[in-house]
Amino acid sequence: MRDLVIAWSMLFIPGIVLWIWEKKDPSQEIKYSGEALKESKSAAIMMVYIVIVAYAYSPLQNLVIPPSLIEAVGWTNVLSIPLFIRIIIAIFLRELSLYVIHWQMHNSRLFWQTHKWHHSIEKMWWLSGQKSSLVSRWILRSTILWFPLLAIPAQIIILFGVVASVHNTMCHLNVKWRSWMKVVEWIIATPRYHHVHHLSNPQFHGKNLGALFTLFDRIFGTYVDPDTIDHTKEQFGLDGEPVTVKMIVGV
Repeated sequence: MRDLVIAWSMLFIPGIVLWIWEKKDPSQEIKYSGEALKESKSAAIMMVYIVIVAYAYSPLQNLVIPPSLIEAVGWTNVLSIPLFIRIIIAIFLRELSLYVIHWQMHNSRLFWQTHKWHHSIEKMWWLSGQKSSLVSRWILRSTILWFPLLAIPAQIIILFGVVASVHNTMCHLNVKWRSWMKVVEWIIATPRYHHVHHLSNPQFHGKNLGALFTLFDRIFGTYVDPDTIDHTKEQFGLDGEPVTVKMIVGV
């Protein structure tokens, strides 16, 4: 129960706090009362998905990463490396894994079905950005397994999870594209950086794929400079394609 409370808190508390930023510096005029009612169903679905994935992943982690495997990794002296270096390695491997999975979701018809619901967002704001199909959530959650594999303590994994969740919420905020974001984007993905990825024009769907960092977009050629786009003339979403049950589940 505690884990569920933590997971739900990671989903909603950052959004409510960051909403202050949205309200003070919006990129688009949004009638939040109507949008909140519209997104409440999606939020309820996401809460159920969190329960399913949270309870399913614990035994899966023990199956995929048994103590014998941790011990085997230790035989290679990996676990003798200082903890802070292992944390950096785990974060790097997680981000690389997320990039590869995200790229695959946009370049494979099969995997695109798992990700499509997330791109049905027509109004970018913190609550709408939480959409993620059950299959997609399951697949993306697997990238955190690098942390227990490298024997990262549970409290650090939780802390990183909070940071990653807050950042993900921030990237979907309805805030103006400010010039200072360009400086931050040399390392960290910003709202305007991720908004490019959500533009309805299909040519942008496979761009700016980075989750926390922008490094892999720059390395693998999927980076698009937000300054080259007039986002005031662009739309978000799937050009009116209706949301279906299959899309929500991700099949």
